[in-house]
Amino acid sequence: MPADSAPEVPPEAERAGVVAFPQPVCAACGGPREPQKREACSDRCRAALSRRRRAEAETTRQQQTETELAVSRGDLKDAQAVLEAISWLANITLTRLDAPSSKGGHNG
Repeated sequence: MPADSAPEVPPEAERAGVVAFPQPVCAACGGPREPQKREACSDRCRAALSRRRRAEAETTRQQQTETELAVSRGDLKDAQAVLEAISWLANITLTRLDAPSSKGGHNG
């Protein structure tokens, strides 16, 4: 066999029917689409993808809002507890200031 010739491949070793680049599929319906189309095979499928993406974005926004509200509720509960503690301390302080001194100090 000469050095510059390729070896012969037996017919049973050939891979007939194998496609290097498979047919692209539509992201909406899963059907075939033309390679020059971006994601959808038709205007109807492109509109369906757009609606799906808008719905997913709305769901994400709603989940973020619910998370932020839960955090805010927790912050408000913490602030309320702090204010109740301050009120309790203020009442104790006022009670002690209004009480007569038991040490016999200067009463005016």
